Order: sequence, then structure tokens, then C-alpha cells
Amino acid sequence: MKGAYYYLISGLPRLRLDDSADLPAFAGFADFAGFLGEAMGQLTESDAKLLRILRLPIDNKNLINILEKKEMAFNPAGNYSEAELIGEVAHPENLPGYMRTIIEAHKVDMPVYYNITWEDQLNCSFYEYAGTIDNAFLRDWFSLELNMGNILSALKCREFNISFERRLDQRIENVCSQAIICHNEIAETIMDSDTRDFSLTPALPWIEDVLALDKNDLVGFEKGIDLIKWKWLDDMTCFNYFDIEALLAYGIKLQMAERWLALDAQKGRRRFDELLAGLDGAYQNYNDNVVGAVTGALV
Repeated sequence: MKGAYYYLISGLPRLRLDDSADLPAFAGFADFAGFLGEAMGQLTESDAKLLRILRLPIDNKNLINILEKKEMAFNPAGNYSEAELIGEVAHPENLPGYMRTIIEAHKVDMPVYYNITWEDQLNCSFYEYAGTIDNAFLRDWFSLELNMGNILSALKCREFNISFERRLDQRIENVCSQAIICHNEIAETIMDSDTRDFSLTPALPWIEDVLALDKNDLVGFEKGIDLIKWKWLDDMTCFNYFDIEALLAYGIKLQMAERWLALDAQKGRRRFDELLAGLDGAYQNYNDNVVGAVTGALV
């Protein structure tokens, strides 16, 4: 059996809000970075590498903020400190290859991918790298993120009657801020289709759930997108009770819940309660299956 983390996963705290605090806070881990500190030292070398890959999108955001000199707070939950990234921007040596490529291209203002922003160029490079990851769960997760991002971008363009060719015009960038990136089969189908579901429901059944969301309720729409992802994570890990996939899914859910808390304390509290209800159910399933497995073994 590959790495099974019985003690680590069974010891993970039930995520809950500390009602005694002035602001919502995790009663167990302080944040995603706290979860990483707890988990990383208990993983095999190969599984620790997977958790580091899961953190790369945070590094990507930190890196583009440095490259583009954006005044955004540095997220410490990535693999690299702010000082390390600043040093790598000056002399890229130790970062993943896709990052080094973007850094060097940015220095001489020679795009790797034309007609999209540097942030989307970095994202596109990352998703191409993610397709080579030697773990099916992570490959499929990042594929979901890519495909859903492209579909949401296309829906925005449709809503405001903006052609894909004009989507990065500076006058409309705030309306349709994310380009269709990574010209894979799904992206090509999106750009070539004029059907309601881009003719992708057979390949991506969750599209119908996205289309059913109320676009006029912005908070509800965002919540619905995260719930679709949450359900996907549950479905993909329903038989991985104590494997690295369960830990990866836990970390992803923790980041989603943390994001909602950061957006708005009151809304975040309600959002967090809803998400934790699903997480408690997942852990009940873990316990039920463990009891069943142990009982069967004893018999």
C-alpha cells in the first residue's frame, strides 16, 4: 500500500470557528500555512513533493506580484519566501523550469505566449507543467481548475458580448479579466462552440451545475463554484481515506474556507460553516470505513 497516513489524518482537527475571538479564526490550525507545518514533516519524500506542487499556485501569485511590482500582500504559504523569490528574479536558478522561463522572458519583454497578460502566461506555463505531474489526483485537480477558469472566462465574454479576440483590450480587462489560456482540446472547443454548454457536458458534467448558478448573485455564484469544486474533491477521494490524496484534498478545502473568511468575516463565517458540514461528513465516512475494515479483519 502506498503512503497511508492513519495517525496524521485521524489526528487532523475538526475545522471549526472560535466564537470567542473578535474575528473568525481556526481553532485548530491558524491557517493553511499551519496545516503545512503539521503535515510536511510526516510525509514520505515523494508525497511531500506532491504537497509542494499543490503550493505552487501560491508561489505563482507571489512571483507575478514581484515581477509586475503589484502592491499585494505576500502569501507565506508558498514554497519560497519573499526574499528567496526576489533573489531568484535577479538570478533564477532554483525555481521550477516554467518559472525560470517566464522570469527570463519578462526581463527582456519577450512574451512566451502572445496576446495574454504576464500573469496568464505564467498560469499557462504552470498548467502545462501540471499536466506532467506523476499523480493522477493532482493532474485532474489542476485540469479542473484550468477548464473551469476558461469556461468562466468564456461565460463572462458571452454575457457582455465580448469576442475572445478583444478580451484583453485594456478598456474591458476588468469585465473579462482572464483569457482563455492553454490551447488544449477543451479550450479549442470553447472558442469554436456557440452552444449553451460549449458542447462539453459529456466531457465535463459539472458544466450544467455551473450554468445553473445565478450570475446576478455574485456572492452566491462564487459560493456555488466552490461547492462544485468541493463536491469534486469529495468524489475523487471517497476511497482514499488515509492516502496522500486525502491530505491534498484537505489542504485545498482549507484554502477555500480560508479565502472566504478573508473576504468578509460575517459572510465567511456562514460559508465556513457550510463547508465544514461537508468536511465533518467526510470524516464520519472515514471513521465508518475504518471501523468496518478493522471489524472485517478481526472476523
